[in-house]
Amino acid sequence: MTAPDKPGNPRRRRLSAAVGVAPLSGRSDDERTPKTSGTDSSTGHSVDDSPSVGPGAGPAESLSRRPEADPGSSEEPRPTPRWRWASAAVAAVAAAIVLVLAILDLTLFVHHQNQPSASAERDQLLAQAKTATAALMSYDYRHLDLDLSKNLPNLTDSFAADYRKSLTQDIKPTAIAQKVVAVGQVTGAGVESVSSDGTSATVLVFGLRATTSTASTTAQTDPERFELTLIDKQGRWLVDRVASA
Repeated sequence: MTAPDKPGNPRRRRLSAAVGVAPLSGRSDDERTPKTSGTDSSTGHSVDDSPSVGPGAGPAESLSRRPEADPGSSEEPRPTPRWRWASAAVAAVAAAIVLVLAILDLTLFVHHQNQPSASAERDQLLAQAKTATAALMSYDYRHLDLDLSKNLPNLTDSFAADYRKSLTQDIKPTAIAQKVVAVGQVTGAGVESVSSDGTSATVLVFGLRATTSTASTTAQTDPERFELTLIDKQGRWLVDRVASA
């Protein structure tokens, strides 16, 4: 018969320390050694060498227990994944871009509504060139100063100075001496070119000028062709140069 492990056995102490329980005084019920009774020869008392197992002291029961969760404890919230933050940022940027584009589109629409179309602006340019050319071709010896004052609003400051000098020094003496009356009529006009910034344009104007004087009792009609340079000044086209073409 194999003697039961004693409480002081080193192997039993190592096993008990590994499982976290106190050293057992005997084996479990399933592994219990058959009970052996006898009499101690030294004392004369009866001895029972069957292992004594206390209730709840077995390692199986100790190992099977698990700490219960504290119902009062609150679980920390899980952090939001990075891809969700990235998606939210992209959506915010896209919404901002759409808003900016909507505002810009509205601004351009309002600006477009307040600005003439290209066709209307071309018509305005040609109309101003025709009006200015007809006025520059026409004069009457009886009121040359009045003709001069009527034409000045259609001219730039620099060209107005040249026109005043030409009318006063070149045309006026002959017109008064011969009682010249000239009437200009525009028969056609076309835009030759426009500057890249749209503030300057060259227009070719065709016309006829009928002239009467003391030198001829019959009106003399001559064809005329001029090349005009016009400059946009605060939305109004002004003649800056006139040359025979």
